[in-house]
Amino acid sequence: MLYFYHTLNFKTIKLMATTLSTTRQPQSPAEFFAKKNLLQMGLGILGGGFTIAQWLIKQHPKSITITDSKNSDDFQPAIKKLTTLAQNNKVKIKFVLGKHRQQDILTNDLIIVNQAIPLDIPLLKLAREKKKPIENDITLFYKFVKNPTLGITGTRGKTTTTIWLHHLLKSQFPKSIFGGNIPHKPAISLLNKIPPKNPIVLEIPSFQLELLKDKSPRIAVITNIYRDHLNRHHTMQNYIKAKANIFLHQTPNDYLILNYDDQGTKEFLKFRIPSQVYYSSLVPLPSKINGLFLSDNKLYFQEYGQKQMIANIAKFKRLGEHNIYNLLQAILAAKLFGLDFPKIVNQIATLPQIPMRQETIIKQKNLLVINDSASTIPEATIAALRYWSTFPNPKKKNLILITGGTDKDLVFDKLAFEIKETINPNNLILLDGSATQKLIAELQNLNYPLAYPAQETLKKCLLISKELIKTSRLNIVLFSPGATSLEKFKNEFDRGEKFNELTRILFRH
Repeated sequence: MLYFYHTLNFKTIKLMATTLSTTRQPQSPAEFFAKKNLLQMGLGILGGGFTIAQWLIKQHPKSITITDSKNSDDFQPAIKKLTTLAQNNKVKIKFVLGKHRQQDILTNDLIIVNQAIPLDIPLLKLAREKKKPIENDITLFYKFVKNPTLGITGTRGKTTTTIWLHHLLKSQFPKSIFGGNIPHKPAISLLNKIPPKNPIVLEIPSFQLELLKDKSPRIAVITNIYRDHLNRHHTMQNYIKAKANIFLHQTPNDYLILNYDDQGTKEFLKFRIPSQVYYSSLVPLPSKINGLFLSDNKLYFQEYGQKQMIANIAKFKRLGEHNIYNLLQAILAAKLFGLDFPKIVNQIATLPQIPMRQETIIKQKNLLVINDSASTIPEATIAALRYWSTFPNPKKKNLILITGGTDKDLVFDKLAFEIKETINPNNLILLDGSATQKLIAELQNLNYPLAYPAQETLKKCLLISKELIKTSRLNIVLFSPGATSLEKFKNEFDRGEKFNELTRILFRH
C-alpha cells in the first residue's frame, strides 16, 4: 500500500462542464491546412489511418502524400476510396507503399505520423532537423477541439474505463462520444460531431502522448503503470514520461485521477502536477486524500476530510478486482465532471461488456469460452487467472488456459508462477511465439511440466482445449495471451476475431 498525498495551494474550484482548459479559440482546420502539402506516414491496418486520411482530405489541403512501410493488398479498398474522395475535393493525392522516403519528408510542409511509427527513426530525426512540424491524431485533435475532454491512459484498463465513463456521462450528456485509441474512432474524426458543451472521452496511449504539448484533457485518468512497450520507449522512465503528458499541461481548474493502490503511481508524483489530484482505491483512503474508495463493499467519496457513502456495490464484485478499479475511476471522473452520484449509480446497472476483454463468447450448461485477446502483457493474464480460478468455485471447475504470443521486451516470471498456482499442467496450451519461448523458460525454472509443445496455430490450441472438456464439471476455456500478436496476426483485434470465428465453429452443437 502506498501512503502519499498531493496538495495544491489554491481554493477549491468547482468544475463547470462547459469550461475549457484554455480560453484561446482554436484555429479552424480549414485555415490551418490551407495551401499545405501534407505527409501522412502510416495508413495502418486498424482503420484509424484511413479515417484520419479521410478527415484530412475534407480539410482541403493543397496535397496529401500517404506512405506505409507495408505493401499489402489489404490497402487497396482504402486507396480506391481515398482517391475518389480526394478527386471530389480537388486535393492532389499520392500513395507510396513499401517504404517511407526522405524526399517526402523534404517536400511536404506538415508530417502526420501514425502512432505505430517510432519517433526516433532517422526520417523523423531529419524532419526535426529541417524544422518540419510533426503531428499525430491526438495533437491535431487538441488544436481544434471545442468540447471539454476527459482522457484515459495507463497500461491496463484504458479501453474499459473509457467506454464505461462514456456510458456514465450519457445519463446527463446523451450526445457525448468516445474514441481515440479505439478501432475506427481516431480522435480527429470526433471533431465537430457534437455540440461544444458535450464531453468527449478519449483513450490516449503513450505512443500518442509522446507528442502532446501545450494541451491536456480537463480530466485526466491514469489507470495504472506496468512494464510495457519497452521495445518502443526503451526505458520505464521514458514510458512514464510519455504517460505524464496527459496531465502536465492541465490547469488548477482541472483534475488528475490516480490509482492509490498502484505502485507506479508514486512515479507520477515526482512531476510538477498543476491540477487537483484525486485517487481511487479498494481500501479506505487516509483522511487527507481526496477520492473514491471501497470499504466493506460500500463505496465512499471523500473530499477534504469529509466522506459520504455512495452505494453498496457488492453485486459488482463479480466484475473482478481489475474491473472494479476501472469502474471506480470511471465513477470518480464522472463525479468530478459534475454528475450527481444517484444518476451515476443508476447508470452502473447497465455497464456494457467490452469486446475481447474477458468477453464471454460461448455460455452453455457446462462450458464458458472467454476471449481476452486484448491481454497483451503478462499482468493482464495474471488478473484473468485470478478471477476465473475462483469463479464460481475454485474446486468445481475445469479451467483451461490458452496463452502466448509475440514478445515486446517483457518479463514472464510472475505469469509463470501464477500459471503454476492455478492451472493443471494438462490444461495449459501454448500458442507459439517469441514471448511464449520466454514463458516456457520461466515455467521450466519452476519445474512446471509441459504436457504439449507450443502450437503453431490458434485452431490447434482450440482443438486440444476441446478434448480437455469434462462433462461432469463447469469447463472454462480462457484465451488470455499475455503478449502481442504480430508474428501470427495483424494485431490483437484480428487475433480476437479469429478466436471468435474458430470458437463458434469448433464448439457449436
